[in-house]
Amino acid sequence: MKRLHVLHIVSLALLAVIFISACSNSYTLRSNEFMDLYDRNDEFRPEAYVRQFHPDSAYVYVTFRTKELLYKRKDAEQPYVARMQVNATVKALDLLERGDTTAYIFKDEQERSKDDVVTGRFSIHVEDTMKYEVKVDFIDLQSERIRSEYIFLQTYPDDLRYMDVKIEGEPKRYCACESGQELELKPYWGVDAAIWNIMELERNPAPLPFSMTLNQVNSEKKISEIKPLKGPKGWYKISCPHGNSIKLSFESSKTWVIPVFQKDFPWISGVESMTAPLRYITTNDEFDELRFSLDKQKAVSSFWLNCAPDEVRAKKLLSSYYKRVEEANLYFTDSFSEGWKSDRGLVYVAYGPPSRIIRSQGKEVWYYSVENADFGLQMHFLEGKKVKLDRSLDYRQSWYLTVDSWRNGKVSNL
Repeated sequence: MKRLHVLHIVSLALLAVIFISACSNSYTLRSNEFMDLYDRNDEFRPEAYVRQFHPDSAYVYVTFRTKELLYKRKDAEQPYVARMQVNATVKALDLLERGDTTAYIFKDEQERSKDDVVTGRFSIHVEDTMKYEVKVDFIDLQSERIRSEYIFLQTYPDDLRYMDVKIEGEPKRYCACESGQELELKPYWGVDAAIWNIMELERNPAPLPFSMTLNQVNSEKKISEIKPLKGPKGWYKISCPHGNSIKLSFESSKTWVIPVFQKDFPWISGVESMTAPLRYITTNDEFDELRFSLDKQKAVSSFWLNCAPDEVRAKKLLSSYYKRVEEANLYFTDSFSEGWKSDRGLVYVAYGPPSRIIRSQGKEVWYYSVENADFGLQMHFLEGKKVKLDRSLDYRQSWYLTVDSWRNGKVSNL
């Protein structure tokens, strides 16, 4: 994972010192429930995601590094061996019975330690128009370490959202590239008749929790039409687009929009990507000053210094805030926008991880409360094609108190 090489900045070297910690993924969430649902641990962090590739099937994609596994050997004459088992348990949310479990076994032999990236996939059975919970368990059979991920899959008939991505030939989870790089896409359904357009779509941050003006229409601008080069095995090659979206249009009036993110997404890798998320805790004038500043590094550094009583506290505030932005990108990014711009991302960045999460059909509730208290803040999210916060004027006081705590350096759950 590539990180920013921080340039010279203000004399306090605030960003240079903090940026390393802001980009680090070593963190501990307060809630066991939240950790099971969303956490990615630094020491053992294999990843999984699910994409439908056929009306009755989906792939579970797994990625991990061999350095995360424990290699053992029987004696000095034998090679080092690592073994990992991946179990995918599929449960239909509308049904009570437990679903089927599919297992995938990885075995590797090495003469000496290496740091290889391993990617693989295996299929699971799903049906159209149903919601599933896919629990993926990674088990290092040598060290007995276990990591679980819960993935929620909504299947749609003839949906074209599912695809593989490569950047410069390397498999990626997102279309995250920079000018000059080669982008390869492999949709699971035919797109030969599609018209490909590069678009610039307005992807605004989520409205505030108490905002009642949600019917805003985001603008879109067509930049150019392209003709991708079709390669072997259904891959389509294009140069990294200048717009932030690729829009495919079909004769049936159906469209498919593929978001394009900055190169290092989901990580915060430069001062430009540090500026936009500050929209949640800045005034309009402050945010405009940050956006149009000729020295953005100095402007961002000054903002955090002004929020804290001293440099040490400023470093902690900045580190925690951007760590939450990265985590929101990991947990909540979808085909609509970056994770921090989503409703759950808004709440996560401002309030942090909840004390607990309860999911029921069509709903997800985040609970924020002090230890052993019987009351506290509850954030209700409604599930659909897009997870949305059930906004209420009741959130106004809590939101402003939370923003004030950031701006005065008094956030307690850093």
